[in-house]
Amino acid sequence: MSTDGNAQSRAVVTIRPHRSHRTLRVNAKSWTSSGLTVVIGVAATYAVLQALWPRIIAMLSRLLSLSGVTSSREADFYLGIHTRVPVPSFPAVSVELSLKLAGICALLLLVVSVLPLGKSPLRYWINANIFVLLLTSLYAFFTGTAAYGNSTFMLLVERTSILMILTVPIFSGMVSAFLPFSIVERVGMVVLTVMFDMVFAAVRIIVFALLTARFGSIVEANLYLFFGPLMDVVYFLSIFSLAAVSLGKRLSRNAEAWEWL
Repeated sequence: MSTDGNAQSRAVVTIRPHRSHRTLRVNAKSWTSSGLTVVIGVAATYAVLQALWPRIIAMLSRLLSLSGVTSSREADFYLGIHTRVPVPSFPAVSVELSLKLAGICALLLLVVSVLPLGKSPLRYWINANIFVLLLTSLYAFFTGTAAYGNSTFMLLVERTSILMILTVPIFSGMVSAFLPFSIVERVGMVVLTVMFDMVFAAVRIIVFALLTARFGSIVEANLYLFFGPLMDVVYFLSIFSLAAVSLGKRLSRNAEAWEWL
């Protein structure tokens, strides 16, 4: 009798699979809210850009003039958004400056290569910046010009900022479709990311204008490659990570949210 009882007690014990084999339950409602986030979010973001972006650019132009930098304003009508982008006057890239800068970059590459940084991301990032500046200096030494003209570069930076801001709802809607976010969390993620991206885009435009006005076109490649759209991705992923942590804390109180395979 006791043997049967032990066998029966062992029979009702459920051994859960390892936690690596569990998945979050995402239903059709989640996919629908993600799609609505993309469609409505892009439309709302575009409306906000049309209303605020020209004013932001006008404010940046006034700040640039107050800084004492000589500049003009280039009219632009990109994606139906009318702006007058500030364009600072660039100093000419001299042959002597290009040669000196190339030598300094080559020396810095040697110094960084012997530093005890190991194979760290910081070392690769520093080396990449120095190497791009070295190539730009050599190109300027042989051709007399480094990259884009002043108006072309500032228009590129401003238009890229508009595009990256418009991709916020697309990114948020697509990545949130794989997790059971609520509609409030999805909308909050879009609003917060758009706000951050617009602020940092404005800061980037004015900083790029000041740096190019001081150093000329020789710094354009470094600025755009390492502090352009790549930095927007950092904002996107950071805010999404915060939202995912908040979601994890909420789901930890609800065991039914997990589906065991």
